Amino acid sequence: SDHANRPIRNVIAMLPGTEYPDEWVILGNHHDAWTYGAADPSSGTAALLEVARCLGLLAEDGLAPKRTIVFASWDAEEFGILGSTEWAEDLADELQAKAVAYLNVDIAATGPSFGASAVPTLKRLIREVTRDVIDPATLGSIHDAWACRQDADEPRIGSLGSGSDHSPFLGHLGIASMSMGFHGPYGVYHAMQDNFYWMENFGDPGFRYHAAMAKLWGLIALRLANAEALPFDYAAYASELLEATDALDEDHPAALDEHAGITALRDALTRWATAADAIDDDAAPADIHLLERLLTSDAGLPRRPWFRHLIYAPGWRTGYAAVVFPGVRDALDAGDTA
Repeated sequence: SDHANRPIRNVIAMLPGTEYPDEWVILGNHHDAWTYGAADPSSGTAALLEVARCLGLLAEDGLAPKRTIVFASWDAEEFGILGSTEWAEDLADELQAKAVAYLNVDIAATGPSFGASAVPTLKRLIREVTRDVIDPATLGSIHDAWACRQDADEPRIGSLGSGSDHSPFLGHLGIASMSMGFHGPYGVYHAMQDNFYWMENFGDPGFRYHAAMAKLWGLIALRLANAEALPFDYAAYASELLEATDALDEDHPAALDEHAGITALRDALTRWATAADAIDDDAAPADIHLLERLLTSDAGLPRRPWFRHLIYAPGWRTGYAAVVFPGVRDALDAGDTA
């Protein structure tokens, strides 16, 4: 094996905001691949470049965003998410002060099925934007095709663990994040057959879902960048965490039955829900995006202190998959009820 050190290169571009230049909406995708990487990551890279081109044209026409939009093309994602992690660690203080949200697309398209994971604050925004973009196959909205596949009125959005470049932004710095893509049968993952021929003939013939992703990504970025009141839904966050608290209790009834900690957690989340309901959507506090930072701990999670977010992290034994209240679940799984 060749274990030589090599330079890696992130490519960062910034479109300065006209009114709030010190509030950043960050769009990220990695540019390194195991082999040809037509889907992973180049489909996302193509969408990122198209969003940058279009927003640049808008700015030239006098429609620059109110908040700064950062376009990030990461290196060495396949080697331990190194490029985005080094950048996030180097700029940690500035990012914690300025970042409004991190919007990740790894694989933009391997088929027609839309899926997303996000912190609860951003889920309403994702669903709203999918209502406004046409699904190339059905010619209805992305939202309706997505809901139909899930057989649900409101399609489900997952939680964020690790496995892509959102990891340092949410897990280490407490920045509200999301990741999305269009998916389908993808038997060429990390293989040399993940090439242009496969994409053109099987993954996304006509590159229609590449274009749809550029529209979704660009609209989400613009709504965050231009909103007078940031569209963060903290009531949904409290509601999801109350459900997660019930699940925690159900999974460990012997350990948590009438446990003072679980009672205190429910009380805190109920107060959170009441406070969030009192926020007028049209007059949210200007610094509402900073609330995510309060869900992190400088001490980090036990046994893995780099992960500082107390609500979402990859599970100790789940690979990339997210768990809710990871520190608590780690302790309970280890039999440490105290």
